[in-house]
Amino acid sequence: MDKIEFGKDNFLFSYKKSCGTNSYNELIAIEYQKPYIVLYIGSNKLLFQMNLGDVLKCLPSHFLLINRKTIVNIQHVIGIVVREKRHYIQLDNDESYEISYRKVAKVKENFMKRNK
Repeated sequence: MDKIEFGKDNFLFSYKKSCGTNSYNELIAIEYQKPYIVLYIGSNKLLFQMNLGDVLKCLPSHFLLINRKTIVNIQHVIGIVVREKRHYIQLDNDESYEISYRKVAKVKENFMKRNK
């Protein structure tokens, strides 16, 4: 069975008959595809059956919930763009995610703090 455990500086996982450990800095984004979460680590995707709220509680402060389905590592953000009156966050893996209207101010604030 696939399993993930979150530690202080890294996370351990058992996935498809293999085990591994990764630093939080390598984790780019987490998407919720009910009832699963998909972890994006570089070009790899790992799938676990878990609740997004439970994951968010275990992550360091540089991870932000940008909408109901997506958590991003603010260290991998390269910009925030507006397209058709909606804000999107651009990540260094060439992915972009829509930011909820409620979260735009918080995401911009964290992005500005990181880039001082």
